[in-house]
Amino acid sequence: MGAEVFSKFQNPGDRSTGVLFADGAGAVVVGPTPAGEGMLCSAHGSDGGLADIGGICAGGSARPASELTVAEGGHYLHMNGKAVAAYFHGVFPQIVARITRLSGLNLDQIDLVILHQANARMLRTLGAELGISTSQLVVTVDTFGNTGAASIPIAMHAARSQGRLKPQSTVLHAAVGSGMSWAGSVQRWR
Repeated sequence: MGAEVFSKFQNPGDRSTGVLFADGAGAVVVGPTPAGEGMLCSAHGSDGGLADIGGICAGGSARPASELTVAEGGHYLHMNGKAVAAYFHGVFPQIVARITRLSGLNLDQIDLVILHQANARMLRTLGAELGISTSQLVVTVDTFGNTGAASIPIAMHAARSQGRLKPQSTVLHAAVGSGMSWAGSVQRWR
């Protein structure tokens, strides 16, 4: 389950974040499955040294809310778009390689690739560079915006509604988030 209310933290004067992020929520119900179905593998990691390239820098325990943090705009979402994009471009191929290796599947055995919906052009470019076909790639960011943690469940719903996500579909998921953190998985849809 993932939900984001980015509108509470967007600076209307900041075009680097204000036009990208959207509010959204999504959930996927999981349960027991027979062997060879459900989650086949997963992997995750993070690089805390990049924590300052995106996020909200005030309002938590490290910098509690104060008149100063409000005046500085520390409660608004900030992002160094170039650094985040560079991280995504570097880590995404590694995520795909790791989870396809763990699953024992090649990319041509994956029916759908459902990614964190950060930027449609970036997703299509990276997909093409890795040999992910347009029929495999699910892109919803151009319709719903970057809904953060909700973007993969929303994209799964869209794929299912379009008849692309069917029983026995093999689905690769990958996401990158603030921190910088990442996760990937392969599942066989039941």
